[in-house]
Amino acid sequence: MKVLSVFAIYLVLFSQMLDTSVANVALINIAADLALDTFYASLIMTSIGTGLVISFPLGNLLTRKLANNAVFILGALIFLVSSLLCGLANDVYSFILFRFMQGLSAGMAVVTSFSLMTVTLGKERQALAIALCTSAISLAPVFGPFVGAYITDMLGWRWLFFINVPLITISLLILLPKLETTLSKDKFDYGPLITLSIFGLSIAAFQYCLDFGEKYGWFTDLRIQGGCLLGVLFLAFFLLSNQRWMLVDFSLLRNAQFRTSTFILCIGNGVIFSSIVILPIWLRMDKSYTILQAGMILSISSVIAAILSPLIGRHVKTQYYVWISCLSLLLMAISFYMMSQFKLNTSETTIVISRIIAGLSLATFTAPLLSLSLEKLEQSEVTSANSLSLILRIFSANLFTSLSFIFYKKLTLQNEGEYISKLDRLTLVYMQDTNNQVYHSFSIFRTNALAEMFLYVALFFLLSSVAITVLRRQQSELPASAK
Repeated sequence: MKVLSVFAIYLVLFSQMLDTSVANVALINIAADLALDTFYASLIMTSIGTGLVISFPLGNLLTRKLANNAVFILGALIFLVSSLLCGLANDVYSFILFRFMQGLSAGMAVVTSFSLMTVTLGKERQALAIALCTSAISLAPVFGPFVGAYITDMLGWRWLFFINVPLITISLLILLPKLETTLSKDKFDYGPLITLSIFGLSIAAFQYCLDFGEKYGWFTDLRIQGGCLLGVLFLAFFLLSNQRWMLVDFSLLRNAQFRTSTFILCIGNGVIFSSIVILPIWLRMDKSYTILQAGMILSISSVIAAILSPLIGRHVKTQYYVWISCLSLLLMAISFYMMSQFKLNTSETTIVISRIIAGLSLATFTAPLLSLSLEKLEQSEVTSANSLSLILRIFSANLFTSLSFIFYKKLTLQNEGEYISKLDRLTLVYMQDTNNQVYHSFSIFRTNALAEMFLYVALFFLLSSVAITVLRRQQSELPASAK
């Protein structure tokens, strides 16, 4: 039956996208079981992101040799196995590897799901096929934090990954008898695949240095030195090879409107994603919220965005996207400014209001900026531009997640040092004998660190709204021949 096949495809895509956000609120639990300091828990999120950066172009390459069905099945099988291994992992290094495999396989499903859903429903129902796939990709992050919190609270964090095994298995049992997995008769060129593999190794090397740099003492450690050297060499090889295979078209960045809009979109996406990784840690550690409370607060903005985004996309005309983008950036600046004022005694109502404003901003954040970035490009360049934008956005999310943990710890220790330097010896002795006082002080240090980081982010979004306005005014003043 078509209904079962559609359901199976939707379930595979939804479960894979769900895993990109389901672990956000469970970072403390996962880090504790894997003997990992919470301040180094960024790699729990960046490992799957690194796999995703590579998987999108990899999926496209594989479809040149394998049928879309085969690539989809391959991705689902790798995701099933890697999910099981994530749940069984007892050390941080194996867990990172299996999370990377999850990301590597998830992108294959995204790349092939649209065509697979269209074939299943029939070309005459292509609009419905696209809507269903988009729904799975959009709704998974909405439910991720709350689902992750509920499963962790009821069954433990390992079931965040075990739950994928029966879901994917059922889906494959439905799909396998009906899918053809033929090979293309065309000769496959392995040059692009090798080039892409080198690109993946470069990304992985740099991400390793970011995630483990502070732990090992940065460039004083041979592992970090070697990782940076390999990253540079792999990147140089990729850039040279890319000139021949053109897997990623960096020349698009010469267009000022694409460059500026993409820069704001990528940096904004990075800081937003990193904030929803850091925020639940603060809520649980310093506000003493339960994992379910943290999950619900985190989900508020995503729910609002999921409801409003389709309505805005349907009813707002593209000529108003510039002002919609400015409004979105201003709302995000207000949200982050409110979060920069958080204290240990901040009420839950204030926290919820800040997330509601963030949700209103998210509803109008990606689509208008993406539309503006593509506006001045030729139609033949749109696909390459979308691919480049997506890769940069995922890479930015990884980068800022790692950086946020680094600066969170650095600012916390800096606040601690400034506080201790002002205390006399007798007070220090008293604090050492009073664990509650010490714990409360560290909560203050972490809260101040969080507030300082969010204040800088608020300033970025405020300046970005100005930059979009200035850029648009400059574009409108150009003569028609220059446009």
